[in-house]
Amino acid sequence: MAKHTITPWRMNADLLQVRTQLFSLSTEDNQARRHAVNRVMAWKLRGNLPHAVESTALLIDAILHHDSNINSSFSIRAVYSAAFSRFVTGFCDIGRHKERTLEPISMLEIARQIDMPADFVALRHEATHEELPGLKRLTHATQQALDWLWRVYWSRLDETAGEEAVAMPSDVLRSELSSVLRAFRRELRNLLRAPKSSTHHDTALEVQRTCAKLEELGHGAPQLSTLLISTMLGERLILPADMELGSSLRGAFLLWDDLILELSRRFGDFVRDLGMAMLDELARSSGVRPDTAATKEGFADWLIHLLSIHIKDVNGQVDFAAELMKGCCLYPGYWTRKVAARVLERGNESFKEEWRDLLEASMEGSESDSLAGAEKRGADGEALALHSHIQESAHGRAESWSRTILPPIAPMGVV
Repeated sequence: MAKHTITPWRMNADLLQVRTQLFSLSTEDNQARRHAVNRVMAWKLRGNLPHAVESTALLIDAILHHDSNINSSFSIRAVYSAAFSRFVTGFCDIGRHKERTLEPISMLEIARQIDMPADFVALRHEATHEELPGLKRLTHATQQALDWLWRVYWSRLDETAGEEAVAMPSDVLRSELSSVLRAFRRELRNLLRAPKSSTHHDTALEVQRTCAKLEELGHGAPQLSTLLISTMLGERLILPADMELGSSLRGAFLLWDDLILELSRRFGDFVRDLGMAMLDELARSSGVRPDTAATKEGFADWLIHLLSIHIKDVNGQVDFAAELMKGCCLYPGYWTRKVAARVLERGNESFKEEWRDLLEASMEGSESDSLAGAEKRGADGEALALHSHIQESAHGRAESWSRTILPPIAPMGVV
């Protein structure tokens, strides 16, 4: 008769997703790591949680406490010590139960049998019976413990994941995600036309339902956030269907803001990732084509709007603005210049002083290519120049060398 193992996670893909979040090397993914730690703690309530999974979550939780800039050195050392002691004690107890001997075996001997470094047991003893170890020793030991856990447990998941961990093909998943997002857009339009008394509550419920559907579809897909962004931009779902140059995006912002912010809470910094993907779209084209100019303008307007709703603290907003400026300087062009000029307008004096000269240098050329030229022309002159260029491109009139307001897009160096 086949044996069944009961796990607190629904599919092996869930465990693999948590592994990806816990062992992320980027310091910018702390929100995703926190989400993974909380998820493991929820699994613990269901029972049958492997000690390796719990220990990893506790050690990562200690690191996150350290990164949260808590001033008390004792509290940080205490959190590290508690997490590390539970990690060592739990594995040694598991090894002792497996031996089933009548005579008690020392923790150090058990550690040798399970190939755990003896230093782990010594540090655990010191943290339990003596003064708390120093912070530097604890952080170093925690990283060693995570490396050991990766080697003896997490790295072996790929060998036993089985068919459940196979993700839905990306093209099929993209189609499913598109259907969910289109249904959300349709439902939100209907709700916004309804009486105001129930709109806010119903909108919040629809956002939660949509996010739940997207998460359910994305089980086993490690790049769900990336697929969502490429679907939103590739199919222009966040732009009006009748998008033209000069169109207002106020309605689009109203439709999508709540969902984008909720996705950012669930999948990490979705707002920033979406913004950087839009910047990549703006930098990709070497000119303005009649069939894409309105889309590019829409993405440029969205970028500035995302900067205003970025959900991090003030320092996070400055970092996002700096990333936008860096991208605009690396890939100078018509649309990136427009975005950069608007980002500069929103910045404080120190931000403007830091980026204005660098932006000018990256887009050096004729007056019409420069930021100063854009300021002299103003919004109406900018629109007129763009319209003129589009008309020439559409009718194929550019048959000889001529000056243009649209420089070719090419990397100019590294900022």
